[in-house]
Amino acid sequence: MGKIIIFFGFLFICIQSLFAVIINVPADQPSIQEGLNATSVNDTVLVAEGTYFENIEWPDTDCIVLISEAGATNTIIDGSEQDRVIYIPEACTLTNETVIDGFTIQNGHYSGNGPHPGGGIADYCGLTIRNNIIQNNFAQGLGAGIIEVGGFPIIFNNLIINNTSDDAAGGICVSFCEAIIRNNTIVGNSVDNGSGGGGIVLFWASGTTVIEDNIIANNSADGSELGGGGIYVLNSNYSLDHNDLWGNTPDNYIGCSAGPNSISEEPWFIYNDNGDYFLGQAISLCINAGSQTAIEAGLDNYTTSYEFILDSDQVDLGYHYNPDHFDQNDVDDDSVLPSENLLLSNYPNPFNPSTTISFSLPENIEDAEIIIYNSKGQRIREFYLPSTINSQPSSIHWNGKNDIGKSVSSGVYFYQLKVGTKFIQTRKMILMK
Repeated sequence: MGKIIIFFGFLFICIQSLFAVIINVPADQPSIQEGLNATSVNDTVLVAEGTYFENIEWPDTDCIVLISEAGATNTIIDGSEQDRVIYIPEACTLTNETVIDGFTIQNGHYSGNGPHPGGGIADYCGLTIRNNIIQNNFAQGLGAGIIEVGGFPIIFNNLIINNTSDDAAGGICVSFCEAIIRNNTIVGNSVDNGSGGGGIVLFWASGTTVIEDNIIANNSADGSELGGGGIYVLNSNYSLDHNDLWGNTPDNYIGCSAGPNSISEEPWFIYNDNGDYFLGQAISLCINAGSQTAIEAGLDNYTTSYEFILDSDQVDLGYHYNPDHFDQNDVDDDSVLPSENLLLSNYPNPFNPSTTISFSLPENIEDAEIIIYNSKGQRIREFYLPSTINSQPSSIHWNGKNDIGKSVSSGVYFYQLKVGTKFIQTRKMILMK
């Protein structure tokens, strides 16, 4: 009898999968909310490129995949500062087979009195949240970007930036559940007052939450009572390693430790019109610093390079862009100057006590400079380049001294040609005394 029940249960699941449908928004349903409301188990809601002004409440239907056609940069769900952008109620019986994939989720605002508010995504069931940009959300309470309360959520390959809480957890809050938080870039989130945790907070999280392969940088808990600008852990078990926590204030860790393979280094983000959080391939220590290979992570068709070179070998830390969602013919426009036409080198290298850095720039370029960094990513010397040198091979002389005239020690240094906010090229040199 038991075998018969199992057989028919399996048959029912197969039939559900067979009849799963794709609901297109706006072709089949005019809004994302109406698309979700029309689903059955295992259906997909496929959303066309555009901006959708909605505050979504998830239906009690498991195994829905909400996915964009054109990726997060091109598909925006805007909460208009009216409420949370996406709310998954506690009454729902969902699992992490339910997926939110490929959206910019922004301008959520929660100022109610609930114990677990959330601004961008408030998830009480434990969904899979992947390949999204979650930005500019506010919560009068926990978890301005994402709050997880229940189930076994997977937060994977998201860019979580510039979210603000007035209590705790500007970026992510995990409470009363366990989670996997992997390959996210969490930057510029803040807590204005309250408890702490600018980037990630674990509050009474059950089980063991895995936090790996993330970049958590420049988050702030300066206005809070307890700090933890990067990660704040209270009464929770965690597995924490292979992360880069850098520049969080007033501190990177409270209630937890880094793990033996974690780093605290400048990530070296590269900014251009396709995205602001590519990694400088020649200088960033986040390259190949992950806990597994790119194939094992499922990111071998994604990239941290503005030139859209796919990740390979050991996975890079942080958020990866999907090259399929960009017009790669636009890479070499004014937003990223064509590096193959630029000269940047130094001689001698290695050197003692001085070296000459040779360079050239395209025409009509202003606000250019060469910056010298030590191996810890600290600025040592800056040279501002006048616009009169455009298109002419030129050079500067570095005497091995910092900006206050003090000689620096032997070691590896990096020099970087920069135009405005657009990082162009980076080279390595060695000072040997």
